[in-house]
Amino acid sequence: MEEQEQAERLADAFWRMDGGAGRAPAGAADAVRAANADRRALRVSRALQRARWESVRAAEFAKAESAKEEARQGRRCFVGEDVPSENGPYRSSGICPRSGSPGGQLFEAEPRMGRRGVGPDF
Repeated sequence: MEEQEQAERLADAFWRMDGGAGRAPAGAADAVRAANADRRALRVSRALQRARWESVRAAEFAKAESAKEEARQGRRCFVGEDVPSENGPYRSSGICPRSGSPGGQLFEAEPRMGRRGVGPDF
């Protein structure tokens, strides 16, 4: 009932603003009520759509977070002793044999192209 009275007051106000004299025509209040109903329906529709998208975004965010957590857990996993490493059997002691590592031979090799360390090395 209050909504109908408000629609009639608005219709009268718009009628007077447009230059009309006296009371607004009978159908004017119905037109205002219909316009308000359309606006209200559109507002509800947008709110429902916003809620749907927020739930989709929340699900995608949760999925991404769980993937990050799984990746983090994978990095924290224990590596067993049967996994081969660069140091071979010396893995746990910190001792590395010099003769077997190819990296050690790099720096022990003689200089190439006749250079024996004379002059600045550019």
